[in-house]
Amino acid sequence: MDPNITNSDNDLEESSDPPLPMDPDITNSDNNHEGWSIPPDVIRHIASFRCFASPSYCFNSIDDLYPLDAPDLARHGCDWAAPELLLASSAIYSQVYDLSWRTPRVNSVRGLRSVLETAFRTHLFAGERRPPGEYVRCFDIAMDLSVAQWENALPTLLRSLSSLRILILSSRTLSFLPLDDWSSSNNPLGPRPFGSSFPPSLTQLLLSCPNIGVNMEDLVLLSLELPQLERLQVAKFDDLEYISLQQTVTSPSYFFPSLAWLSVGTFLRSPEDARSINSRGAKALTTLLRALSVGSGLRRLNRLDILYDIELPDSFLLAHGSLLQTISIPSKNHRSVRRQASFSRLTTLKKLIVLQEPSTSPLPRTPNASLETIAFFCPLYPYLSRPRHNDSSLEVQNYQLVADVVSAAPFFPALRNVVLSVTSSSTAADIEKHRERLSTVNLSLRTVSVDLSEH
Repeated sequence: MDPNITNSDNDLEESSDPPLPMDPDITNSDNNHEGWSIPPDVIRHIASFRCFASPSYCFNSIDDLYPLDAPDLARHGCDWAAPELLLASSAIYSQVYDLSWRTPRVNSVRGLRSVLETAFRTHLFAGERRPPGEYVRCFDIAMDLSVAQWENALPTLLRSLSSLRILILSSRTLSFLPLDDWSSSNNPLGPRPFGSSFPPSLTQLLLSCPNIGVNMEDLVLLSLELPQLERLQVAKFDDLEYISLQQTVTSPSYFFPSLAWLSVGTFLRSPEDARSINSRGAKALTTLLRALSVGSGLRRLNRLDILYDIELPDSFLLAHGSLLQTISIPSKNHRSVRRQASFSRLTTLKKLIVLQEPSTSPLPRTPNASLETIAFFCPLYPYLSRPRHNDSSLEVQNYQLVADVVSAAPFFPALRNVVLSVTSSSTAADIEKHRERLSTVNLSLRTVSVDLSEH
């Protein structure tokens, strides 16, 4: 097994993705544990913790507090690798290899070659009962895909991963997969007349590279190749060669017909994009939302993650303001929901998730009659720029956030619930003070425990 491949998985409590069924040939084989006395269920229990995955690698509930984003886990202090599970004796390997192969991550050509060889080998190694490729649920390609020979190999690889549900491109991609010679300039936007280059199981795609953007032709091609796609992140959009779809799309459109969760931007953003709604990156994402609003727009859109400070175009609000039930925004700059009464135009909004950064801005002060829950969430993984929170700064910020909610509550007549992130050092007295302050405006409090030592 190549050390450039890291693997992880977990059964998050809030995840809607059920665990893979265990192969009965693995669990029932008496020969699999000859020579060692540890019961197979104990080995699997240990392996499940060893392969614990980032929330980015999980098919979370659509109202989960985590945004649809994939930070650069290669820089993270946690070790997502479990190579010892793949290099163990056949007895141990037979018990855990399905766990180890659920979420491979490659960050080099050597690592990608190892996955290719594993996916296409026709024989089984000792301890294997099924090809490892059949267990892959999430595939994170954290390497430069600008080398043409590897771009051309990917479609064949992806089609071979029959259980693949999540694909993450978290590194540089100069051009999206060169699947064919299709061009939006000479093809109408409609059903794909021939087979897709992706497995039908793929429903979540994260284009998470913060440096090289995808363009409109890339997204149109993806819409045609992946009509089943339910979740999409576009970290960076290249609008230099923006192609309007207005002339090729009529209502109803086929553009991402199944998309329910859209995430624009990333917390791994440049300093300019982090502070200015008029930055080039922010304006490009506004252009993207405008492009996605032609025809009938995204007819099943339910959630929007706004990870840059951007402006929500009027056409997007007109097409989707009555569809969105959950949105998430960064705490520092969120003029997207504070400008031009845009928050009032989200007429079916139920939950607002504020992703906590070291500093905050006030909540919107424009009425919203449908909002029921405001959740303040400090992600456990390195979405946010330095300096990091610590226990005391988070508690100070929580007092500020509760005061802001109490002040803004009259603008949200349906608001009933507030969620706060707390740490192990948060005292019962602190939490009770927050609860008492919120009760003055008839709001209940729920807390979510976070471990800031992971930041």
